[in-house]
Amino acid sequence: MKTILLALGLMLAGGTVWGGEAVLFSATKASSDAWQWVGAKLKAEEKGGLVLTPDRANLPSVVLQDRFAWCPDGVVRLDVRQAVAGTFSLQVLAFKGPTYLGALDLVKASDQKGVMVFPFDRLAFPPGTETVTFKLWVSRGIGTAITINELEYVIPINPEEVVYESKIDAATRVEADQLDWTLGDAGAQVRLRDGSSIGSLLFTDQIPRQDSRHLIVQLSDVKGGSVAAQVCAFNEAGEYLDSVDVVKHATAGISCALGGIAWPEGTATFQVKLWAGGDSGMSALIQRLLVLK
Repeated sequence: MKTILLALGLMLAGGTVWGGEAVLFSATKASSDAWQWVGAKLKAEEKGGLVLTPDRANLPSVVLQDRFAWCPDGVVRLDVRQAVAGTFSLQVLAFKGPTYLGALDLVKASDQKGVMVFPFDRLAFPPGTETVTFKLWVSRGIGTAITINELEYVIPINPEEVVYESKIDAATRVEADQLDWTLGDAGAQVRLRDGSSIGSLLFTDQIPRQDSRHLIVQLSDVKGGSVAAQVCAFNEAGEYLDSVDVVKHATAGISCALGGIAWPEGTATFQVKLWAGGDSGMSALIQRLLVLK
C-alpha cells in the first residue's frame, strides 16, 4: 500500500533511546476520554498498545480532542505493530484560535509497520498556525484492525533555551488545595479529595516573564476529569497582580505560547497554577514543568 512519508520521516529499527525532550502527548498514557470517536474505536489491548477498528461504514476515524501549541521543533512518532485486513492514515490538524486551518497528511493509506518519525520543521503548516492535534483514520472492512504501540508528540529540549525547569520530585515546591499530592519515581500523582469537584496546585517558584515564550507541563494518566492552567502575575515588588487562563481543558500534556497572552501591566514574574476538575477522585500524573525562551 502507498505510504506518504515526509522528506525526513525515518523508519527506525526500534530500541532507540529518546532523551532531552518533553513528551506533550502519549497515546498509551492518555485516557479514552482524550479521543473523539468518529466511526472508529481506539481501545487499549491487554498486552499493551492500542487497537483501531472501524465501527461504521463511512470514513472511520478518531480525533484527539486536546490541542497543543504548535512548535516548529516538534516531532511526531508513530509506532505501528501491525495492520490486519486494512490500512491506516495519520493527519496533523492545524488551528488558529478556534479556526480550523487544514490537515497535513503524515501517513496515507498504509499497511506498513514499524516506527515512523515526522519532524515539524519539514511540514508545510498553514500560515498563522497556533495549535495542532492529531487524527487517525482506518479503512472500512470486515476484520480490519490496526495495532499501535505508541503515538507521541514531543518537543526536543535545547538546554540553552530553558528559562525554568522542575522535574517533579521532593524538591518541587507546591501548595495544594483539595488535592492529594503523592510523589513517586515517575513524578507526582494528584487526586481530588473525596467530595471535591475542583482542586488546585500552585508551583510557588517565581519565573521571570522576560524571555519566557513557551510553557510546557508534562502530564499523563488523566482520569475522571481534566486539567487547566493559569499564570499568576507579579510585579517587580513581588505584589500579586492577576491570574490569566492559558489552557482551559487538557486530558494530556499542556503547552502554550506565553508571548501572545494578555499579561497584566507591570508583570515581572509569574507562577504556574494548575486546576484539576471532574469527578471526586479524579487523578493525573504530573512529571515535569518547563518554561522555554
